[in-house]
Amino acid sequence: MSNIVNELHSTVMDNRDSLAVDAEQELTFSGLWSLTDRFAGGLRAHDINKGESVGICLTDPTDLLVAVYGTLRNGCVPVVFPPTCSTRGWRRDSTKSTPPH
Repeated sequence: MSNIVNELHSTVMDNRDSLAVDAEQELTFSGLWSLTDRFAGGLRAHDINKGESVGICLTDPTDLLVAVYGTLRNGCVPVVFPPTCSTRGWRRDSTKSTPPH
């Protein structure tokens, strides 16, 4: 795990029931870790492996946080795009995803 994921895990273990995300739908540290782990598992289920880049384009801050942490948890590199960015024409192959030229 990356250092930031190790820190998150350590924080979760020390503060399981404490509030981690104060948003419309509150989220405890244990809830954040569960969603993060689930996201990482989803990446693995889709054969997205350690070292690969994962494009993330989300408007909800909680979803964005879960996606970034889950990507890091899986050993991947999160690449965050603004919601206004169009990904039409991008492709994913066995080696990498590349933007259109």
